[in-house]
Amino acid sequence: MNTVLKSLTEDAATTIVHAFVTSLVDYCNRVLHHVSAASVQPLQNLLNAAARIILRKQKFDHITTDVRDRLHWLPVQQRIENKVCVLVYKCLHQAAPTYLAELCSPVSESANHGHLHSAARGDLAVFCSSTLQNNEIRP
Repeated sequence: MNTVLKSLTEDAATTIVHAFVTSLVDYCNRVLHHVSAASVQPLQNLLNAAARIILRKQKFDHITTDVRDRLHWLPVQQRIENKVCVLVYKCLHQAAPTYLAELCSPVSESANHGHLHSAARGDLAVFCSSTLQNNEIRP
């Protein structure tokens, strides 16, 4: 395996990592929004290992600046935040499916809440979900 990795160019290694690793890290990572850092750490470790393969670094080499400057990757927690922000932007600009766009409506458009300070700030209304499991506590 090590000889195969050494024979790959950085571009080829990047393509393979994007196809098999980063696509899986980014797949449905919106569900990890607001989870603990400990829960996201295994994904971050996976991304760091993939970066070390691309950059040909040893196991304990420092890679933070290389990941940022050469690969232009965000840490996992920031990737999740970015995906959520892009999704909300698409919902507000009619670029998302209708079933999602209906869940993102400004408080100012609500007949009952248009007078609130949150309406002036541009906050979004949060709708309660009726799909709670038996062991979950309702807010």
